[in-house]
Amino acid sequence: MYILPFIAPIAVNPPVWVAMLLWLVMGMGISGIGMSVMHDANHGAFSKNAAINKWMSYTTNLAGAGVLNWKLQHNILHHTYTNVHNVDETTVNFSPRNKLLSWYICGLNFQIEHHLFPKVCHVHYPKLAPIVKQTASEFGLTYLENKSFFTAVSSHIESLKRFGAPKFDEAIV
Repeated sequence: MYILPFIAPIAVNPPVWVAMLLWLVMGMGISGIGMSVMHDANHGAFSKNAAINKWMSYTTNLAGAGVLNWKLQHNILHHTYTNVHNVDETTVNFSPRNKLLSWYICGLNFQIEHHLFPKVCHVHYPKLAPIVKQTASEFGLTYLENKSFFTAVSSHIESLKRFGAPKFDEAIV
């Protein structure tokens, strides 16, 4: 879904509308690589074999990123501070019953389980979710979940508005 649509416009010089269609397919392909193969591999969760994880993590280069940069910014900076007050308060599940979305984004709609178990392959998140939800309830913790993708997007927009709103007790330099 990525390599052939990338090569085709170079090799054949198709009409603009065909090239645009190929770019759309290429975008979907690179998103799939990034959200599934690369993401799990950089967490060491794509395979039980460390060498396979290492080599598959390099698929991030197809998206124009770099493995070391990803591991620093995502694995260390993001995962270290997930749900730390005033640093990263974003871990919410969304669309847990949408199997097509779960497949395409490789379980990243199970943010809670992913942040609790980043080295567990995403295929296990749907079975882990009820256990985590029950455990959260037993400890009096709120298990945050948006039932649909559109509810999640709406919630995200509201969060961005809240984060971007000026705080009048802060000094502006």
